[in-house]
This record gives sequence, C-alpha cells and structure tokens, in this order.
Amino acid sequence: SDYPAYIFAPQANSAWGSSELQLCKEIIATFPSVDMSRIYVMGQSMGGVGTFSFLILDPNYFAAGIAASGFAKVADAPKLINTNIWAIHGSTDTTVPYTKDSLFFQTMKTLKGRMKFTTLISIGHSAEARMIRTYQMSDTPVIIPTDSLKKGYITQAAGPGFDPEPNTLKWMFTKIKAGSTAIPNIQNDNLANSVFFNAANSVVRWNNYLNVERLVICDIAGKAIKEISTAKLNSVDISSLKSGMYLLRCFQKDQPVIIKNVVKK
Repeated sequence: SDYPAYIFAPQANSAWGSSELQLCKEIIATFPSVDMSRIYVMGQSMGGVGTFSFLILDPNYFAAGIAASGFAKVADAPKLINTNIWAIHGSTDTTVPYTKDSLFFQTMKTLKGRMKFTTLISIGHSAEARMIRTYQMSDTPVIIPTDSLKKGYITQAAGPGFDPEPNTLKWMFTKIKAGSTAIPNIQNDNLANSVFFNAANSVVRWNNYLNVERLVICDIAGKAIKEISTAKLNSVDISSLKSGMYLLRCFQKDQPVIIKNVVKK
C-alpha cells in the first residue's frame, strides 16, 4: 500500500542486452496508467549485471536502479554519472568478485557520480535477501547483532549528489526521471501530506495551493473510474466508491502535481 506499482520480473536465457531491454519496454508499454517518469530496475547476480547493463543502454528510461552482486565495466562509468544507482555486494563474493564492483564504485567516486555502494562484510554471493533493507551511511562498519548481517555493513556515496535515505525501497520510489514534473507517491512528501481524509471518510480534501484543475481516480490496476475537471478543485466525494484502495491523480494543465494512494473503508 505504501508503494503501489507493477512488479515485472522478466527472465533471459543469456546476458541482459539491448534486445532484452527492448522487449521489456514493449511489455511495460502495455500496462495501463504506467508513470513513465518512475521506471525502476533491480536485480541480483546476473540480474545485478543486467541492472547495470540496462542503465548503461538507456539511462534516460530509468529513474533509478538497485544492483546486488553485480558489476559494470569501468569504461562505462561516465555513462552513469547522473544515474541514481545503489549497488550492494558481499565482500567475500567469489562468484561475481566483489573487487569488480568495488573498482567500479571507486571510478564513480573520481567522477563524482550519484552512486551509493553498500558492502556486506563477510557475506558471499547470495545478497538477494538483503536488497530490501535499511543501510545507514557510514565509512566504518555498522553492526546489527540481531540481524543476519552479524559482521555488519558499510555504505558510501560516490559524489555530492547522492540521496542519504537509508531504506532501499524508499530511496528508489522517491526517484523521478530527470526532466519530469511528476511528484512521487511517498507518504512523507510535503504535497502528499497535504491530502487527507475527513472524519466521515467520504471526502478527500487537499490544500488550495495545489491549484488542481483536473482529478482522476483510478483503481489499483490503474484504470480510470472517475474524472473531474473544475477550476481550483480542492476536494472529491468518494462515498459512492466501493471499499478498497485507489490512486488519486491531480493535474495542473495536464501535468501531474500529485499522485496519491487513498483507502476507502
């Protein structure tokens, strides 16, 4: 409910290349109401290498990527300077050597890229279960005694443009493709917090400063079920809707100013 999204999990028989990316794009284009400013990619092992590969092939298509147990060629680092990428790698990984990912990160540091790098101390290749975690920024080991990461982790940033958000999912879902005017659906976003239910749970209201001119309510699959176009719109009656979750999209001159998930009880 915090991150309403499509989860698309493709499979490949070999390495992830341009033909695989093109097929993925064609399938994603068939999903209704996709926010094309917020397409993310993540994977582990061959999927981690594939994450780097997809970002390198078309950095303008993706808003962010999380790569675990993967790596990219140092020569490709300049292509990802402005890309939001978080790499996670076990320090004792020998299947996809940790040194390859570490070397790529060191190169990104010299380029002052927007990359974050988490080293899982004394963890091997199997990092897939550790991709959805909270990793504080630290240049020295952070120990979590009750966690499976008993040896701890270190999270560093390549350049000044990094986002210090420690939770990998929250970090990813706040990212928007460069040049987009869309606003992410994150609960602590200032605009998202301006939308609220009244006590009767029948009307959704938002602050007038949003200057909403058009509103579309979609079901969780993204299908539009109600649309209203009125100057200075600041509320909508949802009493006729069935109980469930909906996506509320507010627009100014055909540009989304907020995308918010709401629950009708």
